[in-house]
Amino acid sequence: MPIARLLLPSFLLVLSACAGRGPAATPVAAAPGASPDTALGPPDHPRVAHLKHALRGLRYDSGRVEVDAATAAEVIRLADADDANEAFARGVALLRRNRRVGAIEALTLCVILAPERAEHYAALGRALFAKGLSAEAAAAFRSALDRAPNRVETRFRLGMVLQAGGDFAAAVVAWRDVLRLDPEHVGARIRVAIASYYLEDYASAWEFTHSVEALGESVPPQFRELLAAQMSEPAE
Repeated sequence: MPIARLLLPSFLLVLSACAGRGPAATPVAAAPGASPDTALGPPDHPRVAHLKHALRGLRYDSGRVEVDAATAAEVIRLADADDANEAFARGVALLRRNRRVGAIEALTLCVILAPERAEHYAALGRALFAKGLSAEAAAAFRSALDRAPNRVETRFRLGMVLQAGGDFAAAVVAWRDVLRLDPEHVGARIRVAIASYYLEDYASAWEFTHSVEALGESVPPQFRELLAAQMSEPAE
């Protein structure tokens, strides 16, 4: 991998400012498929135990969120609330205050109580991603999209999670799906350009760079320079 390509992660933190859409930064994620133990530290660490407790009641190993019948009933019994709407509101409020584990616990409960609602999975995905659990977050976003496939922001976030886990090809697929729903989504176009660079698909990187500029926006100028160093800019 060229040294210049190693500089690109910093661009992923400023893309939203360039695009005017989407979250401002990408959280640091665990390695793809990492468990909460490996994401946070030794298994006996109190933070790990707290997170594992918050995750009880759901399973993520299929790539989708599934209710774990063995523990879900106990989660409901011990919960502070037995209403999905109340749990959802509490979870969203905790996430806004950056209390991510508490948000995961509340949003896990609302998924268990009302598993048909796409917004529950989407909010849970945001909380999991904020905690650095990219594989679990991807499962939550996929489950949300199974129930509401036309939600642009959820597809966009799925791409961010996949990129954070190192799967740039899958992230590009997710962002291209965003563009089928919203062709003028600048954030998705910028991210496809940069992910294409990582994949050494420089022609696509230029194609999406030009499409961003055609919409009156721009990619980071340093990225343009790095791309030009790998492939001369083609004539439009």
